[in-house]
Amino acid sequence: MRTLLVLITIALNISSGCFAQDTIIKHNGDIILATISEINPSEIRYKRYGFSDGPSYVETKSEISMISYSTGLRETFSPGKPAVMPEYAAPKPSEDRRIIALGRSYARDGKKYNEAYIFRTLLNTKDVRIKGLVAESKKAKGMQYIGFAAIPLGLIGLLAVGQGGALSSPDRSLYHTLGAVCIGSAIACPIASGIFKKHRQNRLAEAIKLYNQTL
Repeated sequence: MRTLLVLITIALNISSGCFAQDTIIKHNGDIILATISEINPSEIRYKRYGFSDGPSYVETKSEISMISYSTGLRETFSPGKPAVMPEYAAPKPSEDRRIIALGRSYARDGKKYNEAYIFRTLLNTKDVRIKGLVAESKKAKGMQYIGFAAIPLGLIGLLAVGQGGALSSPDRSLYHTLGAVCIGSAIACPIASGIFKKHRQNRLAEAIKLYNQTL
């Protein structure tokens, strides 16, 4: 029924000179009486028939089946192909080979590792600078344990001072000197340990930075 109506409309528009309008017929069967102002490769611009001062409308050519012009000419259009939306391809998870410091642990490939693993990973590289920094960091780590000597040195110093108090002057002076040296060393050990710890962390951080830059 709709097709018959479309054909009758076209016939009337062609045969009658009293209709000075263009007729747009869409693929979905809609009929638009219009005054076409522009046709470009992708769009058709027009105004509603009888409303020359009204707004302009735009239809895509892919939606148009036929245009019957007021001159009697007709133009048909092939059905537009439905737009094919590009398939969304989820990005493939890529391994993050960078080493990221997380406090006392480290992350790589989405997993956590301890410092010993990071040392081994960095030493497996061919970069001499990275290996040198790791060697310095490991050496500083060994020296860092000097902090544990604070307790026994402190106890020895206190015992020496206490023992020296019961002795005669020459021996007492020797014990007091020994005690002072041990107590001073006990105080210095944690300070030295903190310095070595900082040196170890800095050298390891530099090695990790160089390693990440090579990826």
